[in-house]
Amino acid sequence: MPVDFSSHRDSTYVCLTGHGDILDAELIAALQLMYANEEDTKRHRCALMDFSRSSNVDVSSEGIREAARLNLAASKLMAPGVAVAIVVSKPLTYGLGRMWQSYAENTGWTTSVFEDLDEAKSWLEGSLEQGLEETD
Repeated sequence: MPVDFSSHRDSTYVCLTGHGDILDAELIAALQLMYANEEDTKRHRCALMDFSRSSNVDVSSEGIREAARLNLAASKLMAPGVAVAIVVSKPLTYGLGRMWQSYAENTGWTTSVFEDLDEAKSWLEGSLEQGLEETD
């Protein structure tokens, strides 16, 4: 599968990692897998979507809208303050990430698109730490 899903820290930190060619079907399948377990989805606090090693991200605007629809449905299960970082290496993928941000505004998530993986991870760590402090 060109998009791998992994879960860390008792499902509070989730990752989608793309490699190879990514089409609508692969992105949607990965999101469906990420949200398959409702109890795990409730624990999500931050997500890293790393497409920096993908050779080609050919997701249509309809695929981006469908991804945002899945995200919106999942966001209703999650606590407020979820942070999502998208990592890209190509201008077209950057544009797709920004398009997704506009479609996903109603999730209430804090989102950002990065070109540097370490910067995205650092941003997510800060978001996760801040979110945990706010719930104490």
